[in-house]
Amino acid sequence: MGFYPTVCIVKTRRTARLGALALCLDEFEHLGVFLEIERVIPPGRSRPRPAAAGRQHHSGDAHDHDASKVRGSGPSRSPVARPDI
Repeated sequence: MGFYPTVCIVKTRRTARLGALALCLDEFEHLGVFLEIERVIPPGRSRPRPAAAGRQHHSGDAHDHDASKVRGSGPSRSPVARPDI
């Protein structure tokens, strides 16, 4: 197809869980840091139920809420290719 590398993107990703939230912290060389937050919904539920007023919902054990236990990977390199025009 005639594709060739044009740039190389270096990214380091760290992940953590905080209750029902999945957190990804991506650090891109020369671009900055980006935070991605997703709410994890259990299978069989299409959308979150509204919480009762004045009550907090708790699910899982204490380890699910410890954002200090962060998993990370070393830098990864991904070439970006574009067609040879």
